[in-house]
Amino acid sequence: VIGSGYVTGQVGQVAVLRWLVERDKPWVHARAGSRLIMDEVELLFLHPGEEYGSEMPPPNELSLVFLLTYGNFRMLFTGDVSGSVEDRLGREHGEQLRVQVLKVSHHGSATSTSSRFLETVQPELAVISAGRGNRYGHPSQMVLWRLAREGAEVRRTDHDGTVVIEAWPDGSWQVHTAAAGF
Repeated sequence: VIGSGYVTGQVGQVAVLRWLVERDKPWVHARAGSRLIMDEVELLFLHPGEEYGSEMPPPNELSLVFLLTYGNFRMLFTGDVSGSVEDRLGREHGEQLRVQVLKVSHHGSATSTSSRFLETVQPELAVISAGRGNRYGHPSQMVLWRLAREGAEVRRTDHDGTVVIEAWPDGSWQVHTAAAGF
């Protein structure tokens, strides 16, 4: 299990940490600049770094953001961070964030996935993880509109069920969904 190293006290995190302790398993901490390479797949962690110091920001701001690279295929995972974190990452990393696939932040909340961020990332496919009929109304219609304006194909777990991305080192990829019989 890889995490930011911050203990937020959220129920899900506490359950995972308890599970790790009971089984004497490690909790690997990753921070901005960390790299993890497995076979031909590289994860480059972009957030969080040391920007919070000793202060404790809202738990979503401590989500890991990382870039997955497999040859010429690139996918960006943005966790639950807000648009302000995404925009900062866009300013800091620029074209390095251009990807074929974007896992949309915070279930497609209106507070994330800004137009500026999408102009930087330029995803061909956007994957939104949201529960069917969730009480928050995720994903936001505004986020869906922004993605459509950028020309990104969208797959949503609330409509499509499980979403699987199959990728090759040449940069090509396919998306499969449970709704389509995968």
